[in-house]
Amino acid sequence: MNSDTIRTMGEGDVPGIARVFHMAVMQGSAAHYDAAQRLAWAGSGPDPVKWQNLLAPLDVIVAVDAASVIVGFASLRGSDGLLDHLFVLPSRQRTGLADRLYRRIEEMARDQGCKRLWAEASLLARPFLQRQGWHETKAQEVPVRGQVIRNFVMEYRLD
Repeated sequence: MNSDTIRTMGEGDVPGIARVFHMAVMQGSAAHYDAAQRLAWAGSGPDPVKWQNLLAPLDVIVAVDAASVIVGFASLRGSDGLLDHLFVLPSRQRTGLADRLYRRIEEMARDQGCKRLWAEASLLARPFLQRQGWHETKAQEVPVRGQVIRNFVMEYRLD
């Protein structure tokens, strides 16, 4: 599926990003989190207004398919190396798309002079990041809308 194009987020991309996130959490992480946890995490539906605000301070890239549909996205907060988002549609899991998005984020971080990347990785993302050479620094249980979401603070040294 290398016909996908990775590019910087543009005007009009936020609804597609919100859709990818919602589907990735609600369907893609179903093996790792129960329905109540996924609903607390993702909300009842894609929320482009919320996403516009969340993404504003970040460097965001999107993967689009041949029909220009957003099929994945990732974001970096260059000030401290936070890999804030890395999500692909459930149908694109295990296709190499997340690897391509991740490599581009790592390249962006190096270009911005980041010495390390860090993330709060979900149960689904943890093994993916471990395969990229990341290390877990701590497990945590985060309260989200009345539910507890287990995730992991992880980091990767760039220097």
